[in-house]
Amino acid sequence: MLFLVKATHYNIWVWLIAASLGAWLGESTVYWVTRWGSKPITNSINYLLRKLGQKEIDIDEIVSEDSNHWLKEWMRTWGFGTIFVGAFTPLPMFLFDIFAGYLKYPYWKFTIACFLGKLARYASILLGGIAIYNFLT
Repeated sequence: MLFLVKATHYNIWVWLIAASLGAWLGESTVYWVTRWGSKPITNSINYLLRKLGQKEIDIDEIVSEDSNHWLKEWMRTWGFGTIFVGAFTPLPMFLFDIFAGYLKYPYWKFTIACFLGKLARYASILLGGIAIYNFLT
Protein backbone atom coordinates (compact mmCIF):
# COMPACT_ATOMS: atom_id res chain seq x y z
CA MET A 1 0.00 0.00 0.00
CA LEU A 2 2.73 2.48 0.91
CA PHE A 3 4.42 1.80 -2.40
CA LEU A 4 1.34 3.08 -4.26
CA VAL A 5 0.49 6.08 -2.06
CA LYS A 6 1.87 8.67 -4.49
CA ALA A 7 -0.44 7.40 -7.23
CA THR A 8 -3.50 7.90 -5.00
CA HIS A 9 -2.67 11.56 -4.28
CA TYR A 10 -3.49 11.16 -0.58
CA ASN A 11 -1.47 12.74 2.17
CA ILE A 12 1.63 10.57 2.44
CA TRP A 13 2.25 11.54 6.08
CA VAL A 14 -1.11 10.15 7.17
CA TRP A 15 -0.31 6.83 5.47
CA LEU A 16 3.17 6.74 6.99
CA ILE A 17 1.98 7.39 10.55
CA ALA A 18 -0.99 5.01 10.20
CA ALA A 19 1.20 2.17 8.92
CA SER A 20 3.79 2.74 11.66
CA LEU A 21 1.20 2.90 14.43
CA GLY A 22 -0.58 -0.21 13.17
CA ALA A 23 2.65 -2.21 13.01
CA TRP A 24 3.73 -0.95 16.45
CA LEU A 25 0.36 -1.92 17.91
CA GLY A 26 0.70 -5.46 16.56
CA GLU A 27 4.23 -5.80 17.94
CA SER A 28 3.12 -4.43 21.31
CA THR A 29 0.35 -7.01 21.48
CA VAL A 30 2.87 -9.84 21.12
CA TYR A 31 5.13 -8.18 23.70
CA TRP A 32 2.36 -7.97 26.32
CA VAL A 33 1.01 -11.48 25.68
CA THR A 34 4.44 -12.95 26.29
CA ARG A 35 5.23 -10.64 29.17
CA TRP A 36 2.17 -11.99 30.96
CA GLY A 37 3.56 -15.50 30.43
CA SER A 38 1.78 -17.31 27.65
CA LYS A 39 2.52 -21.05 27.70
CA PRO A 40 1.16 -21.67 24.16
CA ILE A 41 3.86 -19.39 22.73
CA THR A 42 6.60 -21.23 24.63
CA ASN A 43 5.20 -24.56 23.45
CA SER A 44 5.13 -23.30 19.84
CA ILE A 45 8.73 -22.10 20.03
CA ASN A 46 9.86 -25.43 21.47
CA TYR A 47 7.94 -27.34 18.80
CA LEU A 48 9.72 -25.35 16.10
CA LEU A 49 13.09 -25.87 17.79
CA ARG A 50 12.47 -29.64 17.99
CA LYS A 51 11.61 -29.72 14.28
CA LEU A 52 14.84 -27.86 13.51
CA GLY A 53 16.81 -30.33 15.62
CA GLN A 54 17.68 -27.70 18.21
CA LYS A 55 17.59 -27.80 21.99
CA GLU A 56 14.35 -26.62 23.56
CA ILE A 57 14.39 -23.50 25.69
CA ASP A 58 13.39 -23.27 29.32
CA ILE A 59 11.87 -19.82 29.71
CA ASP A 60 11.81 -20.07 33.50
CA GLU A 61 15.58 -20.66 33.47
CA ILE A 62 16.23 -17.72 31.16
CA VAL A 63 14.11 -15.16 33.01
CA SER A 64 14.99 -16.10 36.60
CA GLU A 65 16.64 -13.35 38.64
CA ASP A 66 19.90 -15.26 39.16
CA SER A 67 20.21 -16.37 35.54
CA ASN A 68 23.25 -15.40 33.48
CA HIS A 69 21.76 -16.81 30.29
CA TRP A 70 23.34 -15.33 27.15
CA LEU A 71 19.97 -14.21 25.78
CA LYS A 72 19.19 -12.22 28.90
CA GLU A 73 22.57 -10.48 28.84
CA TRP A 74 22.29 -9.87 25.13
CA MET A 75 18.91 -8.14 25.52
CA ARG A 76 20.27 -6.02 28.37
CA THR A 77 23.26 -4.94 26.29
CA TRP A 78 21.82 -4.70 22.76
CA GLY A 79 18.06 -4.70 23.34
CA PHE A 80 17.18 -1.27 21.96
CA GLY A 81 19.33 -1.70 18.84
CA THR A 82 18.12 -5.25 18.29
CA ILE A 83 14.49 -4.22 18.47
CA PHE A 84 15.09 -1.24 16.18
CA VAL A 85 16.89 -3.37 13.57
CA GLY A 86 14.23 -6.07 13.83
CA ALA A 87 11.49 -3.51 13.28
CA PHE A 88 13.32 -1.89 10.36
CA THR A 89 14.28 -5.02 8.45
CA PRO A 90 12.11 -7.86 7.16
CA LEU A 91 13.42 -10.13 9.93
CA PRO A 92 10.72 -12.00 11.86
CA MET A 93 10.12 -9.23 14.40
CA PHE A 94 7.74 -11.32 16.48
CA LEU A 95 10.73 -13.30 17.79
CA PHE A 96 12.22 -10.11 19.22
CA ASP A 97 8.83 -9.19 20.67
CA ILE A 98 8.54 -12.58 22.34
CA PHE A 99 11.93 -12.48 23.99
CA ALA A 100 11.58 -8.82 24.99
CA GLY A 101 8.29 -9.69 26.68
CA TYR A 102 9.61 -12.81 28.39
CA LEU A 103 12.69 -10.98 29.63
CA LYS A 104 10.56 -8.06 30.80
CA TYR A 105 12.54 -5.60 28.72
CA PRO A 106 11.30 -2.11 29.70
CA TYR A 107 8.22 -1.35 27.65
CA TRP A 108 9.07 2.32 27.14
CA LYS A 109 12.36 1.32 25.49
CA PHE A 110 10.65 -1.40 23.49
CA THR A 111 7.94 0.90 22.21
CA ILE A 112 10.34 3.69 21.18
CA ALA A 113 12.71 1.29 19.37
CA CYS A 114 9.85 -0.55 17.70
CA PHE A 115 7.98 2.57 16.57
CA LEU A 116 11.13 4.30 15.28
CA GLY A 117 12.19 1.14 13.43
CA LYS A 118 8.77 0.76 11.81
CA LEU A 119 8.66 4.47 10.95
CA ALA A 120 12.09 4.29 9.30
CA ARG A 121 11.12 1.13 7.43
CA TYR A 122 7.89 2.51 6.06
CA ALA A 123 9.45 5.89 5.26
CA SER A 124 12.07 4.15 3.12
CA ILE A 125 9.39 2.11 1.35
CA LEU A 126 7.30 5.24 0.83
CA LEU A 127 10.23 7.24 -0.52
CA GLY A 128 11.16 4.36 -2.82
CA GLY A 129 7.60 4.19 -4.11
CA ILE A 130 7.51 7.93 -4.73
CA ALA A 131 10.83 7.79 -6.59
CA ILE A 132 9.61 4.95 -8.82
CA TYR A 133 6.28 6.72 -9.44
CA ASN A 134 8.08 9.94 -10.41
CA PHE A 135 10.42 7.98 -12.67
CA LEU A 136 7.54 6.27 -14.45
CA THR A 137 5.39 9.38 -14.90
